[in-house]
Amino acid sequence: MSRSVARTLHVLVALVCAGGSRLARGGELLEFPTGKLLGGAQATNTDSAAAAMGNPAIAGVLAQSQIEGGAGLYQSTSTTIGYAGAAPVKRTSAGVDALALYGGAVYKLTPRLGIGAVVVPPGLGTTVKVAALPLYLLGQLYTVDVSAKITTGAIAQLTAGYRLTPTLALGLNASRLGGNAVGSAASTGTAAPLANFKVDLARTVVGFGLLFKPAEGLDLGATVTLMQHVTLSQAIDVSLLGDQGGAPIQSVSDVTQALPSILLGAGARLTPRVRVMVDGQYTRADPARTQYSLVERRDKPLDSYDTFAVRAGVSIEVKSREYFLLGARYEPSAVGPGGVGPGSKSGYGFFQTMPALIGQDLAPYYGFSAGIELGMGDDQAARSGRRHRSGARGPVSWSLLVGVVYQTASIGVDKAGELPATYEQTRLLVPAGVRVAL
Repeated sequence: MSRSVARTLHVLVALVCAGGSRLARGGELLEFPTGKLLGGAQATNTDSAAAAMGNPAIAGVLAQSQIEGGAGLYQSTSTTIGYAGAAPVKRTSAGVDALALYGGAVYKLTPRLGIGAVVVPPGLGTTVKVAALPLYLLGQLYTVDVSAKITTGAIAQLTAGYRLTPTLALGLNASRLGGNAVGSAASTGTAAPLANFKVDLARTVVGFGLLFKPAEGLDLGATVTLMQHVTLSQAIDVSLLGDQGGAPIQSVSDVTQALPSILLGAGARLTPRVRVMVDGQYTRADPARTQYSLVERRDKPLDSYDTFAVRAGVSIEVKSREYFLLGARYEPSAVGPGGVGPGSKSGYGFFQTMPALIGQDLAPYYGFSAGIELGMGDDQAARSGRRHRSGARGPVSWSLLVGVVYQTASIGVDKAGELPATYEQTRLLVPAGVRVAL
């Protein structure tokens, strides 16, 4: 039993990383409140510096230099997991979403060229504590308490966009995420730790973006992830479990994937006051990916699939510099149910659901949002598309954004799957932010 629990702690590493990843998740980090309130549709959002972090071509068409920042004012999350033959496990949390940080910045070197960056200083830390974390192992439900210190490493995203013609812009971006977590796990209700663990994570992504304007009031955008490289190093000291030999369990994963995803989007101005944006993102599964099975206690190929996410948003100008924002989205899961026995694959279960118990999104999910954007100052130049000369300062404007996001997820794995269970989650988020155009 002790060795099985030790192997299970590999999962805790992924769980702790999930908490720290709220600080930086590639393009997802940079979903400024405008993006969240527009259902995540950002491929053609030519008013947003944070959107330029996702589609770098937008940096070339922004009217002015721009800085954005935002945070989660409030979150309420309820997650329920029901394993077959066991009582449902329900977790609720509410309060300030302290790790929901957003941002983006673009500086216009010339009217056609914009560069942007987001940098998180290394050494920032937060402590994550999870009590009575459920582990379904060998047909039984166990609980452990986990405490970990998460520290940021090198976290940065760079973007550059150039407007080749009045109708075409191209861009490149690159991001780097680094961090580590150090902690321990103990059986619930006991003071003695089961094990100590440490994880180091590094993720590098390089992408290409395009923005094309085939007609007045119509924009087409695309972002291609050219390369993704992820390195994950884990070390778990299981000597505390009393295993003979007591050497730490160590593993290193180093995976490079070419062209893992492509994002396509379209934005259309239906009337002078109404603009609609729709995005679709295709993500390719990695056939070489494996996952440790808690049911069969061995590494197995992951039951993974290609996915397609859909995001849509509407911006309605109620009156000058006042906007009503609406959004809807569907975010899929790339993991199937899996199975048991020879030749089976590891499926949907602990790895996919446990992060939800510390405030992460449970996927697949549907999301709906509504909010307002209140513009202050002289932003007529930005809205009309006029651009200032290189070296000249444009009219200063700023906007306040606030809204509500509702997410719901309901997943079931039947008896043919590796771990039959039901999973449900509802989330209520209140993001807010500020955008300043210079």
